[in-house]
Formats: sequence, structure tokens, C-alpha cells
Amino acid sequence: MTNDRAYREIEIAFAAPATRAAREALSPEQLGRLREFWLGRAEGELTTALSFEYMLDDLRTLGAPAVLTELAERAVGDEHRHVDWCLRFAAFWGDEAPPLPRLSGTRPLTFDGASERDNRILRTVFGSCFSETVACEVLITSQAEIT
Repeated sequence: MTNDRAYREIEIAFAAPATRAAREALSPEQLGRLREFWLGRAEGELTTALSFEYMLDDLRTLGAPAVLTELAERAVGDEHRHVDWCLRFAAFWGDEAPPLPRLSGTRPLTFDGASERDNRILRTVFGSCFSETVACEVLITSQAEIT
């Protein structure tokens, strides 16, 4: 399923009478917790976008092949779309427009004792290969737990 199709399906599900009825059955506290969850996810996605921007800069500086920099560019855009969708989800559970998310970090990760070049390589390995693999596993496990 492409991203655009997935998001269209989400919009359809949000507009469904059953979804609206389920939302109306929740207490204000439950709605608030759902809204806060999605606001937190928006901040996480924004911080991930920043991490990918650093990785993109690292890849360019290292002279990585175009296919890798193109994937990093796509990842930055994907993360910003994830922020937008998290904010939409937060708005669905709340009664007011959600605040803009805040960044959790403002500078690239560095590893003690590593050279500048090695830091650039390590950020790419940990920032994409490792972190995104773990994130996917968390999502798969979470989905199995809640469905």
C-alpha cells in the first residue's frame, strides 16, 4: 500500500460513523490521553526528521552515492509527513488545534573518541540502520499486542 493510499484509508476510517461513535463513547480523560500520545509522537517524528537531515548532510560530506542521498532526502520528507499525520490524529482526539511540536535535539549525535568522519558514519548506522529497524519491530510487536 502506498503512503498516499494508506492516508486516504485513514481519512475514510476517521470519517466513518463507527469511528465517530467510538470517539464519542470515550471520556474526556481518555480523549486527552490519546491527544497527548499523538502530540508526543509528532515531537518524536520531528526529531527523527532532524536526525535524517543530519544524516543527509553526513552522506553528502562523505561523498556517498546518489542513491543513498536520495533515500535520505525521501526519509526527511517521510518524517515530516509523519509529523503532519500525528498532528491530524491529535486534532481528531481533541477539541482544538494541536500546538506545533518541539524538537528534542538541536545538534548531531557525537560518539566520544570518534573522528569527525567516524562520527558521520556512526550517525548513519545508528540513526537509520539500527534505530529504524528497532522502530519497525516495536510497531510490529505493538500491532500484534493491540489487534
